[in-house]
Amino acid sequence: MRLPFYAALRREFPSETCHIAIMLTSPIAKFLSPLPFFDEIIESPNMSCAHPIRWIFSRCRFVDSSLRWALVHKVDVCINPLRFRSLGHDYILKLTMPNMSVAYEAKNQVRLFPATAEYQKARFDKIYTHLMPIITNVSQIDEMRKILSMVRGGREAEVLPLSLNEFGAILDFSVEKNLVKPYVVVVPGAGAGFRRWPVERFAHVASRLLCNVVVVGTEEESALGNQIPCAINLCGKTSLAQLGGVLAGACLVIANETGTATYAAAIGVRTLCLLGGGDFKAYFPNDFYKNTFSIYHYTPCFSCMWTCSHPNHLGAIAPCVNAINEEEVYNAAKEMLRS
Repeated sequence: MRLPFYAALRREFPSETCHIAIMLTSPIAKFLSPLPFFDEIIESPNMSCAHPIRWIFSRCRFVDSSLRWALVHKVDVCINPLRFRSLGHDYILKLTMPNMSVAYEAKNQVRLFPATAEYQKARFDKIYTHLMPIITNVSQIDEMRKILSMVRGGREAEVLPLSLNEFGAILDFSVEKNLVKPYVVVVPGAGAGFRRWPVERFAHVASRLLCNVVVVGTEEESALGNQIPCAINLCGKTSLAQLGGVLAGACLVIANETGTATYAAAIGVRTLCLLGGGDFKAYFPNDFYKNTFSIYHYTPCFSCMWTCSHPNHLGAIAPCVNAINEEEVYNAAKEMLRS
């Protein structure tokens, strides 16, 4: 979702006039390193980790590489586009002492000790020059536009979808070449179980489509793929680059609201998202990518940020996700395939 923002930032500040460094976790750093948007990539542990001590120190008790980098660098502008900060992000800011800094307000997601979140609000929030509240029902692309405008001194800048050619540097089509076309990609997994549309409904929809079916996901989601008969189960069998190649070759992607759905939409593949209300409008429904369609059943509790008020969702599927029925998914998929 942030790649168009990084591309726009690079257009506004070319390498001849500005050095752009980005901190990424190791798998993402390797994946994005071929892109021309950054002058330097600093590999870091999980920057949104709930435990800052693990973020700061490696297993050998040496200070983390990103903090070592910050100790010896002075930056002019520091941007933290993540909706949830950790103390690690704030220490980076404290060490680099930028003239301008942009981030979201601290949230109660840090659990190092009970006072951590309040400490962030009372101390670290004050050292940022621009703080943004996390607003519901606002697209992350619009939030990225707002950040870019801040960096440009209030002047508007254009954030545009990337072309498939721009993605070409990071996509690997080696797995896609072995798949029989036309095929539909199904993504039955999601980061949390209560955000997953029932896998048996995925299976029923897939069985009615006149296409080959490919299932993608993490290795842990392989069991879900096995529950979709006659599908090629690639869960845990592709790298991020290979996953992009598989998505790019599909005639349709049917997915829960996951990073894979955004990945497919960004590449330009028709994407059907089965959407709950937790992050409604932050990622989907998506006007930025015209090739997407979302199915959801709106209720007043939408935009809860997945703090579901329905007690029966604990350990089960959230009611807003469970309300989506097979027939509407099949009809939408059939129409998207026809178009």
